[in-house]
Amino acid sequence: MGVPTVIAAAWLVSAGLIAASGGHNRATAAGELKCAKGQTPAVIAGRARCLAVGQRCKNADDRLYHRYRFHCVNGRLARRHPIPLQHPLGVRLVNGQGEFFDRKSGARFVPRGATYLRRGTVVVPGDASVFFGKTFVVGAYDSARAEAALTQMESYGFNTVKIFIDGICKSGCLGDRLGFGELSAAYVQNLVDFLKRAKAHHLYVVLTNDGVPANTSYQDAVRAASPTFAGSNAGFLSPAGVNGSAQFWRAFVGTLKDRGAPLDAIAAYEIASEAWYQVHVAPFSLNAGTVTPANGKTYDLTSYDDLVRMMDDGFVYFADTVRAAIKSVDPTALVSMGFFAPVSGQDRYLVTTGVLGRSSLDFVDFHHYPGVPPSFQEAMQLFGLPPQTAKPVVMGEYGAFKFAYPTAESGAAALTDWEHKSCAYGYDGWLMWTWDTEEGAEGEAPLWNAMSQGGTIAQALSPKTRPDPCA
Repeated sequence: MGVPTVIAAAWLVSAGLIAASGGHNRATAAGELKCAKGQTPAVIAGRARCLAVGQRCKNADDRLYHRYRFHCVNGRLARRHPIPLQHPLGVRLVNGQGEFFDRKSGARFVPRGATYLRRGTVVVPGDASVFFGKTFVVGAYDSARAEAALTQMESYGFNTVKIFIDGICKSGCLGDRLGFGELSAAYVQNLVDFLKRAKAHHLYVVLTNDGVPANTSYQDAVRAASPTFAGSNAGFLSPAGVNGSAQFWRAFVGTLKDRGAPLDAIAAYEIASEAWYQVHVAPFSLNAGTVTPANGKTYDLTSYDDLVRMMDDGFVYFADTVRAAIKSVDPTALVSMGFFAPVSGQDRYLVTTGVLGRSSLDFVDFHHYPGVPPSFQEAMQLFGLPPQTAKPVVMGEYGAFKFAYPTAESGAAALTDWEHKSCAYGYDGWLMWTWDTEEGAEGEAPLWNAMSQGGTIAQALSPKTRPDPCA
């Protein structure tokens, strides 16, 4: 004997397997509410509520509010969606050469500045201690020190500062499985504080990272890549790795918006500080068969040409996928990707032809240093950088090692010469490594920073001293 229809339906509704009878029950529940004057009775996600402008809401429930003529905007109820934020900086093509420009004035913009970085010992998952960046780690962020540095940058006439997202530590970094979007609210608030301070000092901020943060499902996704993809290759080639990065950046940018970050202070999101492949691990080490990475194309592992194509196509697919995720939350943002000039003996390989010519990236960031291999010309060949590119190109990291330049003055001369050499290859901006970082790991080769020896290098690179690095 079958279960009576009425009882079966009631059980299915209680189990959540079917919806209750249309809008009638929802309307009845809302109609039974007694709301204050100016509030609207509603049922949102099964709960009866009295809606009013300014109340907290979940962005994910935005469509549920539409029937009551409300919108969930940045975590608060509003009667209409605001005009989407227009980031002040854009990119354009002028006579075949990409460049930055100020969207309001139309004037060309040239990013010039440095990386602001605090370093120290952090505990990573597994309880090992490592020396790494910790600028915004909860309990370590020094807002007064950041304020002093930003004040100095502004006084020298710089307009851009790069910062790193701290993601590797066990606690106190960005990742937090218990946080909204698996991101730490306290950590994000430190970032918001810095962004507000930078904006007050007329400095744009480039946000970059060294991979998706620990203690998150985003990192789990990258690590869940199949054995076909290992090491850094997993993040750029595997479906799980690319998807994990896209999900992270979408959540991160959305969280910045929800926390009231001044997004107009952000020059760009750099989705990888330094991207490279490792050829001594899978899939490049497999030496036989075929492989199909995240882009869905199949490559012959015995063909050198196919391996190079996979590297090139892989970066393009990663860049396009992650950029699209960011643009879904912040439509006018600029998105970049960084690359370090490979050094002989390191298992770091890259192909940048595709990111320069075929990717949707807004600009590309290359890192290379004077006084150490490779030479400037060798670096240009390794990057495959032609004299003219449709995308702007910045030198987002360059510095002076003390073993190569014994004084800050000699370091300053090398860096100004390095800038000038890059002009022949269409570089559109320069961000020195670093502004005032003195912290170093044991055995690490020290570098001069912009404020070394009384700000010698800051003065030499200052836009007030050298308005045009190419002159």
